[in-house]
Amino acid sequence: MEDIESIFEERRAAALTIWERYELRKAELQEAGLTQKEYEIACRQLADSLGI
Repeated sequence: MEDIESIFEERRAAALTIWERYELRKAELQEAGLTQKEYEIACRQLADSLGI
């Protein structure tokens, strides 16, 4: 049972790291002076590249 819990925790940590990277990159995009449409496209591309 401990093996399953450790695997779950590792995957959970990896998922959080991906979301943290997504949010950090989104913040950079917001400061880039993009139009709303460009921002939406960039966010979709970012999500695709991170697999989310």
